[in-house]
Amino acid sequence: MKKILVFSNGEKIGDGIIKLQLLHEIKRRLPDYKLYWLTDEGTTVYSSTLNNISSKYIDVFYEKANISPFIWKRISEKFNLNDEYFEYILDTQKSVLRTLALKRLNHKNFISGSANGFFSTKKIKFNPNKNKYYLNYIFDLLNSIIE
Repeated sequence: MKKILVFSNGEKIGDGIIKLQLLHEIKRRLPDYKLYWLTDEGTTVYSSTLNNISSKYIDVFYEKANISPFIWKRISEKFNLNDEYFEYILDTQKSVLRTLALKRLNHKNFISGSANGFFSTKKIKFNPNKNKYYLNYIFDLLNSIIE
């Protein structure tokens, strides 16, 4: 089965509710994919408070993985991510250091808005509205997968 990994630095209840639309849209657009959700230092309400809803969409959680950008270290001391392979990695945050750590994961396509999409394997068509809503930004990333 094909896998997609979504990386966030965690969600509190507000962000979790806002991103529910993203979870639904990923499964709608990529129904044959297994969805993995990875957080670096934070936790996600998808594995706790909102688990009744999110479990319909997210297949595997990797919380507080503490990923490392340094090649002489394991990607994560907590999870064996070195042996995983993802068709897509969707990096929803903008920290370059975390993006570099994610790039170390085995993948075919890497989608990230970090550094204006510099690290992405596919061109991201960002909506030119600079004051746009965060969910629109994430959907710009998701649209890069589908196009």
